[in-house]
Amino acid sequence: MVKGYKIDLKGYPVTILKLDEATKEVKEVEDTFKVKESLGQILFMPELKLSIDDAFEHKTLADKIRGTKGDHVILDQSEMDKINKALSLVKSPAENQLEFYRRLKEPEDVELVEEKPKDK
Repeated sequence: MVKGYKIDLKGYPVTILKLDEATKEVKEVEDTFKVKESLGQILFMPELKLSIDDAFEHKTLADKIRGTKGDHVILDQSEMDKINKALSLVKSPAENQLEFYRRLKEPEDVELVEEKPKDK
């Protein structure tokens, strides 16, 4: 059995503070946290100090995540390792990001199907 990781990409509701340009008052506004986009972005945190080769690998993973059509993405161990490295460098997360980070730190374990080589 090859272990994989299933990450929930569905957005979730958050409350943010936004300046009302007309009244110049700060107001609470309901919004949706964009999980898929945020997951792609943390793969390029400056703190990762990616080499060019690493950046290309991270881009491939970010493209896979952003291109996912459903509400979940299935990742293998090497892909999760890239995400976990980024997570280890996050400092002072905002409260509305905690659900996002929980999903990344506690993905659902799934079994990956190994592709068998085709006979020629």
